[in-house]
Amino acid sequence: MRWLVIGDVGAWCRYHVGDEAMTQQTVSLVRRACPSAQIAVVSGDPTLTGDLLKVEGVPRLGFDGLDEDARATLLEDLSRDDRDAPPAFGWLSEPEDGLIIAGGGNLNSAWPAHIFERLALVRRARDRQLPVIVTGQTIGPGLTDTDRARVGEILGAACWVGVRETHSLALARDLGVPWEKLSYQCDDAAYLSWEGRDRLSPGADWIAVTLHALVDPDGDDPLLDDLAASLQAIVDATGCGMVFIPHAPADKVVGARWSDEEMGHAIASRMADGGMTVRPLATASDTAALTAEAAFVISSRYHPIVFGLAAGVPCFALWSDEYTRIKLEGALSHYDRARDACSLDELAGLPLERRVLLLWRRRRGVRSALQSAGREVAAAEAQRRAGLVQMLKTRHVRAVPRPKYLQDHLADALLRADAAATVRAGAVSRRHDAELAYFREAGEAAADYARNLAQHLSVAQADAAEALRQHEAAVAHHRRAEAAATEYIESLKHHLMLAQAGAAANNEAG
Repeated sequence: MRWLVIGDVGAWCRYHVGDEAMTQQTVSLVRRACPSAQIAVVSGDPTLTGDLLKVEGVPRLGFDGLDEDARATLLEDLSRDDRDAPPAFGWLSEPEDGLIIAGGGNLNSAWPAHIFERLALVRRARDRQLPVIVTGQTIGPGLTDTDRARVGEILGAACWVGVRETHSLALARDLGVPWEKLSYQCDDAAYLSWEGRDRLSPGADWIAVTLHALVDPDGDDPLLDDLAASLQAIVDATGCGMVFIPHAPADKVVGARWSDEEMGHAIASRMADGGMTVRPLATASDTAALTAEAAFVISSRYHPIVFGLAAGVPCFALWSDEYTRIKLEGALSHYDRARDACSLDELAGLPLERRVLLLWRRRRGVRSALQSAGREVAAAEAQRRAGLVQMLKTRHVRAVPRPKYLQDHLADALLRADAAATVRAGAVSRRHDAELAYFREAGEAAADYARNLAQHLSVAQADAAEALRQHEAAVAHHRRAEAAATEYIESLKHHLMLAQAGAAANNEAG
């Protein structure tokens, strides 16, 4: 077997800990499943990636730096002409080949080159009937209409689609991904810090801090002074030292004008001597291991939260926009800790030190809760990996693993997704979903029912008969309460009877 892996990796000058960590873990999983398999990784620096991951590095496809029209032209050229195909295409040529899109958050219109590059590889694999596996994605939230179609094509070609948040789960469903292909998972790199070591015990006496360059580190933005004052107050109140752990350098290509390390030095210089030590950028493995040894994590970046939670470390996250909110709250939600986050704007009302110290004082209980939730997350991750190992070995998925705790996270996602596509039992159609949305809007009682339907009909095909019984009981209740619902109920029963024959799709999902 040969597997081509694509992640956003390559070049020390653009080394991003989180992206490297996810790709590293993907390669590790392939090796575990298929020790004799050949692996290539698409990279901005094939030599560096080859040395770091002990794989064959192949160059990227050339979409970076092009405008929309040029990217579209290159995509069509790659689809038509095999004579000057890039080296990556050579890894998608034989019946034993396959494509893996490693975890990440770049299926987003903010990074169109990544969408085009993945689509080009997916089309190559699909045309040759090769398996495509997608793991650990944040999808969107920013997608233009044309990029929605492209991302839908990428996900539609996959036999396995992993998503990291219920928001991404709902968006994947809206893009037409069948429920049976979807895997709800923690981040691909969550357990990187555990490799080759025992699970860490509490007792560390320092706090890990990671902040990307929220403002110009060399400027005089008041946020720098505010953050420094808050972090100094936390040091004074806890008696713990702080270690600033950078995750990314400056990267003009993606608009990161300053590095994390520059941000760290700017804040540390405004604190008392020794209040915070700033470390240099390190490898993904070293960064994950170091973060796992902290007593507490404060971060505006995603992967410090991921690494900390997996090790049972209390974390507080700061988000700066809708994209980072979805990612950070998504990581915390796996451990039922989404409340341990706030936006930068919210700090004006309640300073960072007050929020962190409230959590710090309850850290022992939080650790206990994280360990309890973590056992369920770890069990689900082991189940997911076992399913992927089977897929990699046999190139066939019997069933995508479904973690038990997913049901507790799905209510909001199911309300955004269409119920017919989510409940794959053949008893509910898209037409029924549209009518249910109308009924829900008719009164508060109907809205309560719809939420109950989303919560209790979550995913299981085996529960379809029971779901239909509950639906009929609820409709009977509403008939007594509102005579006007009679006509709707008769129509609903009619459409439920026609569901298995395949009602026409209705995009007016509730």
